[in-house]
Amino acid sequence: MTTTPDEYTLYPKVTTAGDLPPKVLERLDERYWNHDEELPRGNAENALNIRDFGAVGDGVTDDTQAFTAAFEAGVGMEIFVPAGRYVISEPCRLYTDTILFGERGSVIVVPERAATSVFRAAGYLSGSAKHELATAVGVGDRVITTKTPHGFAPGDVVKLQSQRIATSEDAGDWRIGWPTSGSTGPRFCEFVRILSVDSPTQFTLDTGLIFPGYRPDGSHETHESAGTSAIVMKSDGRGDRVTIHDLEFEGEAREFIRFVTCAEPKAYNLRFRIYGTESSKAVQFMDCYLGRADNIVVDNVEALLEESVHAWRNVFNITASQSTGITNSVVIRGTQCYDITYGGPQTVEQMSVYCYVENCISLSATGNPITLHPGVYGCAIIGNKFTECLKSGIAIRSNSALVANNQVTGSLYGDPDEEKAGIYISEGAGKDSLITGNLVDNFRIGLSARDGGYKPYEGWVGLYAQGNVFRGFIVGAERTRMTGQGPVTSSQGLMLTGNLFVTDRVDAIGVLTCRYGRGVSGWSIKGNDFHLPRSGSTGIQVLGPSGDVVVQGNTFHTVGQAVALDETGMTSEHPTTVLHWSGNSVLSSAIDRFPPPSQFFQLDVGDSWTVRLPDTDYSLNYALYTARFHATPSTAGMARGWPTSGFEGYVEVARLSNTLVLQTGYGTDGRRHTRTWASAGGWTNWKVA
Repeated sequence: MTTTPDEYTLYPKVTTAGDLPPKVLERLDERYWNHDEELPRGNAENALNIRDFGAVGDGVTDDTQAFTAAFEAGVGMEIFVPAGRYVISEPCRLYTDTILFGERGSVIVVPERAATSVFRAAGYLSGSAKHELATAVGVGDRVITTKTPHGFAPGDVVKLQSQRIATSEDAGDWRIGWPTSGSTGPRFCEFVRILSVDSPTQFTLDTGLIFPGYRPDGSHETHESAGTSAIVMKSDGRGDRVTIHDLEFEGEAREFIRFVTCAEPKAYNLRFRIYGTESSKAVQFMDCYLGRADNIVVDNVEALLEESVHAWRNVFNITASQSTGITNSVVIRGTQCYDITYGGPQTVEQMSVYCYVENCISLSATGNPITLHPGVYGCAIIGNKFTECLKSGIAIRSNSALVANNQVTGSLYGDPDEEKAGIYISEGAGKDSLITGNLVDNFRIGLSARDGGYKPYEGWVGLYAQGNVFRGFIVGAERTRMTGQGPVTSSQGLMLTGNLFVTDRVDAIGVLTCRYGRGVSGWSIKGNDFHLPRSGSTGIQVLGPSGDVVVQGNTFHTVGQAVALDETGMTSEHPTTVLHWSGNSVLSSAIDRFPPPSQFFQLDVGDSWTVRLPDTDYSLNYALYTARFHATPSTAGMARGWPTSGFEGYVEVARLSNTLVLQTGYGTDGRRHTRTWASAGGWTNWKVA
């Protein structure tokens, strides 16, 4: 064995149980978290009236020109839309500090997908707004020097874009997953605010940088899409602080509301009734900083339940943005209803950072209701209810995610045998993520960490699942390695701590270390409770060849079998599985039902020695040095050979040699009872010790 349990617990990049990782605490800092900001209502008396610009609002007349005229005349002002049905057939652009709002009965009608973007706010970056760095900066740095005069002022929000591709191997430990569909990955980037201007070519930020490796050259890059230098850039601000609220939308459009390269855009108190069979976005943020969508209801009226109909994908879409989120909103039907991803607002793919979805609802999502894609960092999914999911639930393909206090429920519809997961991490991303306090119910798989199959991304995972409840599953939690040969030898950093696994499926498995016969290394399974059927179920199934599987302090309340070893995938080149077992309790289990003996299994039962099980001797579960097997002194228990008197309620391994001896605790008669297993003769009856 290459590591001990103590060495392993120091390896993951997340902290011990009960503490939030520092990156999570930083992510929750008010600097990035604007979801509690009070959103104002409009004042019609002081606003421009859209009817004064020729809008009719009869549901027939095209009012596009009236809205365009109002937006051009009312830059930086409030524009009021009285009750009525206003037809818009072409995109309308809003400008800096403009507020558009309506009242009850104010409806924007889009006929037959006529408008690609109904309302659009956008800033612009010219070549003169981009400046290359003169010196390298990285994590925590605050002083930035440019090669040319920058022209910035204190309080300006600018974007720093690296020359480095975040998905390349050059990124090292900061590598961000695998780009969607194998396309070019995004570059590291982040929005920063200027605290002071120190010289024409130097300025100081109000806080330290998030990412490493912003360099004035590309000499350390090997990716073919890497840039020649990191740059800092500033928008012209023409889309900043645009706000749209208290309106209804009806029809079909590519995007109803689209914010591009904007600071502090907002959309709230909106209702959408979307028709048609093509993808329509209700609200999209692209290259935005401190954006927010709040209290929005989207009804995908004609969406079908069939898997093949992916209507209304990404109803809410956040792309290449920072500190931007969706709160208190509802989506009925659709797929990837809440979507956070990377993209190319300025021709170069850029990341999304510290974005969030909080207190939202999805009902009957035809695909998974929410996805954090690769190219996304430090985002949060908190306090949401995703109900009747027809496929999987929360999809995490991004780094350092926080998934907390959500309720995710599967559906009775669709293929009951499809491998749907309540929460899944895939494609080699999702590392250093914290999954905590969630209720996951009625999925075939509760939690799944899936491998994307691309060589650089099949190693580190860093998943930390703590204090969740998984119900109604066939497999509670699993690691799925889709490709590759032999075991992953580096520790995966997969930690399951203090979770509750409850199901009534007789063939259920609480935790499955890896499927498809490809072993992994570095599972840590500690302090979990397993309530499974008494027959046919398995608490933890270890597939070979797996290394450094730590099973400690768990309680198996009702299981058919506490631990099982599957030798599938073991070869002469990879012949062993290593399990660290200590302090576990097995309550009311069928102690006589264990897996067959194994010649490939090594068990670490103490700090200094290891038992290598003989080819034909006792099986995995017999050799549990510190195990406690509790049994109910019932008729069924007696039939399995439990002692009829003097039984305290648990059985422990007394010694391991050529024979295996199980020994009860002291009974009321002051005596112990023992039972012995011999490889040639099987079990003896219980005897007074």
